[in-house]
Amino acid sequence: MPQVLKLEIRPEAKMKHRRLQTVVLQCILVSVCLLMFGCEGFFTDPKVVSIAITPPTPSLVTGAAQQFSATATYDNGTTKVLNSAVWSTSNAAILFVNSAGMATAVGAGSATISASFQAGSGSTTATVVTSPLTSLQILPVNPSISVSVQKTQQFSAIATFAAGST
Repeated sequence: MPQVLKLEIRPEAKMKHRRLQTVVLQCILVSVCLLMFGCEGFFTDPKVVSIAITPPTPSLVTGAAQQFSATATYDNGTTKVLNSAVWSTSNAAILFVNSAGMATAVGAGSATISASFQAGSGSTTATVVTSPLTSLQILPVNPSISVSVQKTQQFSAIATFAAGST
C-alpha cells in the first residue's frame, strides 16, 4: 500500500515567509522611488572642491630638495592626503618637481607648484635663492652723533652669504 506524506505548515514558518516577502517588496519600492525621483549623490563618490599644497610658501636654496604634499577637500567636508596627484611647475629652470611631489631648486627666482586630482587643483609659489644670507653687519659698530650740532652719520651694511660672497 502506498504511503501518503502529509505536510503541515506551521504558523511560524508562514510568518517567516511573509516577513521575507515584506522585506523584498520594500527593497523594490525603494529602488523604484530612487529611479523615479532621482538618486543624485546617493550612489556617487564625493567630488573634490579644493586642493591645498604644503608647505604653503616655501623658500629654498639652489640645490635643495623639498617634498610637497597635496590634501583634497571634498564636497561632503572630508579631507584626504593625495598619493596620486599630478604635479607640475610653472618653470622647471627654477624649480623641478617629479611625479611624487619632490621638488629640486635649480635656479634663482619664483615658480608655481601645482597639484591636480580629478577635477580639482591647487598651487603655491616657491622662491629659490642662490645662497642664503648668513650675517649682516652694520657699520660703524658704535656710532656717535652729536645732536646739538645736527650732524648726520653715514651707515653701511655688509651682507655675507653662505657661499662666502659679500
